Amino acid sequence: MDNADPLILPASLKPPIAIAGRSALTPTIFHEPWWLETASAGRFEEVQETANGVCIGRLPYLPARRSGLASIQMPMLTHFLGPAIDEGTGAETTRLGRRVSIAKALIARLPAAQSSWIKCHRETRDTLAFQDAGYATFVQFTSEIAPAAEEKLFAAMRDTARRVIRRAAERLTVAEYDDPERFMAFYERNLKARGLANGYDNKICTAVMAASRARQAGRILLAMDETGACHAGIFTAWDSTSEYYLMTTRRPDSDNGAISLLIWHALRHAAQNNLVFDLDGYCTPGDTQFFTRFGGTIKPRFCVQKGSVAYRIISKFIRSE
Repeated sequence: MDNADPLILPASLKPPIAIAGRSALTPTIFHEPWWLETASAGRFEEVQETANGVCIGRLPYLPARRSGLASIQMPMLTHFLGPAIDEGTGAETTRLGRRVSIAKALIARLPAAQSSWIKCHRETRDTLAFQDAGYATFVQFTSEIAPAAEEKLFAAMRDTARRVIRRAAERLTVAEYDDPERFMAFYERNLKARGLANGYDNKICTAVMAASRARQAGRILLAMDETGACHAGIFTAWDSTSEYYLMTTRRPDSDNGAISLLIWHALRHAAQNNLVFDLDGYCTPGDTQFFTRFGGTIKPRFCVQKGSVAYRIISKFIRSE
């Protein structure tokens, strides 16, 4: 993925094949057993609630330990999770009562832990059951771009985004890439060049990308110049409703134009397949400034968190070191 090793890649970007439709118990790709198995290196667990022998609720999670204390986390690259509940039919009040009851049963089955953190998927309309169980609720925001005609999507962007994308398209070509291992090596090099540590497990990320691509539910896109040198890359994955922007990397000597161009190609891909494009979430002021230029609608995601006194003390001590 450099000048010494140019890539020969197909020019066309094929849409995905049809994938299984969403169900109440698998509301996102992140709830799929194959995703959970791969993203957790086989360590994920889940609790279930059944009625008459039929599963009506499930809550996957990743058991972990920090400073010797048990915790409940989410697997790597799993940006949303939370309870998957079949609340059935009926009036809203009936479904609400059933939903809260099932969620409470799931939470009660979770193992004892000194800390828990879960970011819930878009179908999660409340966190009442978590609040009743002593969890704190807060909100993170993401940007969703609904599918539309290409000209409408482009027109909905800020002028600055359109200009940057046009300029990048004059010097860079976007193509799909089929080697997750080398993508992660490129990702690692770019972090090291900036003096940053890699918070991801490269083997797990490689496996997730490979598993997604094998199911035609994910792909790697690269932005390359005329010499074959790679300037930037992204990884997206999708289910039957949304395409998710999950990983991004660029060379230190490349500007944001390469990433903007890649996002534009991913956005078009999502729209062509009638999928919402989810820009993943705003964690920093820079995220807000960058992602809002692509248009879309700001959407909330509920997060729940719980920590024991011991965990809070240890966390404070670690942060102070």
